[in-house]
Amino acid sequence: NIESAHPNVLQFITTILRDGEVHSKEGKCVSFTGCLIICTIRLQGCCPTNLYNQKSEETVKEYQNRERAAGEIIAQFFEEQKNLDFSQLIRSNLIILRSIHHEAAVSILKSMIDRIIENIAARYHITITFSPDVSEQIELFCCQDVKRGGIGIGERLDNILVNPLSKIIIDGSFSPGEKVILTKISDTESGWEVTLSRVQ
Repeated sequence: NIESAHPNVLQFITTILRDGEVHSKEGKCVSFTGCLIICTIRLQGCCPTNLYNQKSEETVKEYQNRERAAGEIIAQFFEEQKNLDFSQLIRSNLIILRSIHHEAAVSILKSMIDRIIENIAARYHITITFSPDVSEQIELFCCQDVKRGGIGIGERLDNILVNPLSKIIIDGSFSPGEKVILTKISDTESGWEVTLSRVQ
């Protein structure tokens, strides 16, 4: 989130972008030739929203216009912050990403869940599956708002699944080699709770 960076950090990156190298106090030169520096930013209005739920397709020209406008918002932000050099250097090197659509959110969620299941199997040797109702409930909860992309999905997944599931596994309720199915997720006053049953 480069918009939150300290001015000294921006100046350091500006030096790298402008000169391609930096010098330490000891006089050592560090070259950034061949390096790719990626800075992410989130500003109101700089991320064009998806039009996937609209009937008409967005033309290339329409998207390019919205992309150009978003780029101006970003450049203007740094100009107002008195980082003119940084603004000029990044102006022609911006990649504007749209907010993700539902299908992409579901795919991201599935990858996260698969990784959780794999980690549990590797570390605790416990095989976990989900009932169809639980899978649907997790998807509805985690993918209801995708404005923050994968970060928001991950935070919701932590709340509804990872945290309550971790408590049960750490407590030692199940032994290595067991197969369990997650049959219920409940939103209680003390937080989310999960119900696991052994597979016979």
